[in-house]
Amino acid sequence: MADDLFFTLTPSLAMSVVEKLGPRSTGFCFQLNSYENRVFELELEGGTRVVAKFYRPGRWSREQILDEHKFILELEHQDIPVGAPMPLSGTDTVVEVDGLFCAVFKKVRGRSPEDMKAPDLERIGRLIARMHNAGEWKPALHRRKLTVEEFGDKSLETLLELGFIPKALEEAYVAVAEDIFDWLDPKLSRMKTLRVHGDLHRGNLLENKEGYWLVDFDDMVNGPAVQDLWLLVPGRDEASLEERDALIKGYASMRKFDRDELMIVEGLRALRVVHYSAWIARRYHDPAFLRVFDQFKENRYWDEELNQLREIRARLS
Repeated sequence: MADDLFFTLTPSLAMSVVEKLGPRSTGFCFQLNSYENRVFELELEGGTRVVAKFYRPGRWSREQILDEHKFILELEHQDIPVGAPMPLSGTDTVVEVDGLFCAVFKKVRGRSPEDMKAPDLERIGRLIARMHNAGEWKPALHRRKLTVEEFGDKSLETLLELGFIPKALEEAYVAVAEDIFDWLDPKLSRMKTLRVHGDLHRGNLLENKEGYWLVDFDDMVNGPAVQDLWLLVPGRDEASLEERDALIKGYASMRKFDRDELMIVEGLRALRVVHYSAWIARRYHDPAFLRVFDQFKENRYWDEELNQLREIRARLS
């Protein structure tokens, strides 16, 4: 039932579901781009815009989603600009509709920043530090920890079980990935962990006249602080490293940053490469994934992935 509803959700159906929860809409509703969940922007009576998210069945438990929402609401309480969930049933921000978990968030208007100068990066660094100051108060009890086993080993197992890696490349891919994981595991396991955004690339950072906003905490994890820094400035060239220094400078003005964490950035990059491919593999038969990742079964895709991992291993050595 939940799977059927998830794959057949339309704007009109999403609007009717949200209206059952209380808010009345004006009839304005359209679907936003999201591969993992089904997400719609609606206008409520009075002109308020909200974003309704229907979580993919089987991905998160109710407790895991609530961990995400509790963290966002803590941040909002600290006047940290975030797209916060709204109460739908009493104080509950998550409701279940025909087997689907649903939440409604305040709409944040803005655009993802592109050309960020040093002062901008310092401001963003301070914002991330404030988020981490709140994130270290307590762990997210039901959320995953960013570990090699959880994000590396299990992802590699998924790729092998589903058979997406071409046989001609499989042995080399596994060997390189395992080399990197063996290097990373003891180092990552020693790092201090806290609640972090987990997927803080520039698409999840919005800028408007009020400043910068943090959005989409769907991949929130317990992990090291550096996870929320390297994704914003993922490049390796001199200009990127200068940008990262500006980001860290702003961060360090609000919170101590352990620069030893920078040594594991390449290992975290490898974790993301393998985990991202496993994510596509698990979702591959979703019609949206078939359209967007049509090259996933081609040797060219896996050649590029293998070359990325080889480059990472070379940098580590």
